[in-house]
Parts: sequence; C-alpha cells; structure tokens
Amino acid sequence: MGKGRGWSTRSSIADGKLPATLRDDEWTCIKKAFLLAEKYDKIELVRVRQMVSKLDRLQRGSPMPSGSPYYCRLCGTDFNIISKGKLRKCQTCQRNVCRLCGFEANINDRTVWLCHYCSEC
Repeated sequence: MGKGRGWSTRSSIADGKLPATLRDDEWTCIKKAFLLAEKYDKIELVRVRQMVSKLDRLQRGSPMPSGSPYYCRLCGTDFNIISKGKLRKCQTCQRNVCRLCGFEANINDRTVWLCHYCSEC
C-alpha cells in the first residue's frame, strides 16, 4: 500500500489532509452500540445483585432441621446417619449440599463438586 492508502487515518493526516467526518449512518450505528452497551450493563447489574443476594442468604445459612449436622445448606434437606453419604462438600465454600443443589464440574482437567451458588460466581 502506498502513502495515503489503507484503513488508517494517520496516512491522510501525514499528507496534510484531515480525516473525513462521520456520516449520519455511522453516527447512528455508534449510538445504537452505546445504547446496547448500556442495556447489557443494566442486565449485568441486575444479575450481579441477584447473585449477591443469593450469596447473602447462603452465608446466613438455612436453619438446621431437627438438630442434625447432616443437612443441605441450600435447600435444608435433612439426612440421617445412613443417608449422609448423599451429601457432598462444595470445593469452594466448603458447605454440605445435596445432589440436587450441586454438581460435578470439570475445572482445569480436574473434577470438583460445586454448589449451584458457587458455580455462578
């Protein structure tokens, strides 16, 4: 490419020419992009607030049913001594969760158990 040709406006500035102003359709496109970005920022803010609310509820914990130490910290399902093997400990928050409130995830080629709240973070 020779001087003054190409996608860069610097080549035309170097020639002493000012870059052309944007056309109306280009301004419209830019405005739409900014409006879309604002829309997604608002959606993300709502999502983050919901996650923080869920985590606050998790930190407060669910009430321990019937005095048993074996219960799901998310849904409160009580497990007895025999069924306590169905509880799993979340690798992130270290809380006992049932199989409905957690799942196995592959992270860095390693299988870990995560509760649904920690998997969203």
